[in-house]
Amino acid sequence: MGAALIAGREDGIHDSYAMRKFIGIHFFEQDVPDATTLPHFRHLLEDNAIDWERYIENQKSSVRRKAEHPYRIVKNIFGSRKAVYRELRKNLSRLHVLFASANLYMLAKAGGSLSPA
Repeated sequence: MGAALIAGREDGIHDSYAMRKFIGIHFFEQDVPDATTLPHFRHLLEDNAIDWERYIENQKSSVRRKAEHPYRIVKNIFGSRKAVYRELRKNLSRLHVLFASANLYMLAKAGGSLSPA
């Protein structure tokens, strides 16, 4: 890596409060790491850190999986596959009823009940 690029990173950290906050450097009390520390840290992350792109995609798919299950129930169980063009208030009310029904359906499949404990 070129010395100019490393020096640019060092200057960027020195000039940017957001970069200092991200790295965890207190703005008034600590100095910016020198040009050899940044590449050393980067290589340390590359050698020992997890694959960040894969980690981020895994996190997104976890959220996506939880959100797609009620949509599958609304589409396949309750037959709401096509968009129906009505006024917005009617569409919103219809979606509220469909997703509330999907929640009740998932509760029933899990063996739960609506009675208080």
